[in-house]
Amino acid sequence: MLLANKSIPVLTTIPPLKGKHELVLKYNEALWKLGERYSLPIIDYHGEITARRPDDWLGTLISNDGVHPSAGMTAGPATEENLSNSGYLLLAWTTLNKLVQVKTRVIDKRTESP
Repeated sequence: MLLANKSIPVLTTIPPLKGKHELVLKYNEALWKLGERYSLPIIDYHGEITARRPDDWLGTLISNDGVHPSAGMTAGPATEENLSNSGYLLLAWTTLNKLVQVKTRVIDKRTESP
């Protein structure tokens, strides 16, 4: 329905979750397949977290509850250090970058066409 309405859904992978490694991988794999099937843009939040903190994301990019993004250092700019220490900042930064990409590649192209 979204695609038929000319909406652009943007998928986001789920982050690592404490004690749910296999389930997260399965869920994200299904998201990637869905994105590929319908040519949908995907924000790889899981990939951004594990690229920055492969072994110590818990308590840094994911809060100690093992589920939610961390809020540390969100007032600072999007430096690599801050993006490696604040899950919410990293999520916002990756989302903004993907939305700019979608605007440039899809929306701007639509308005350029006669």
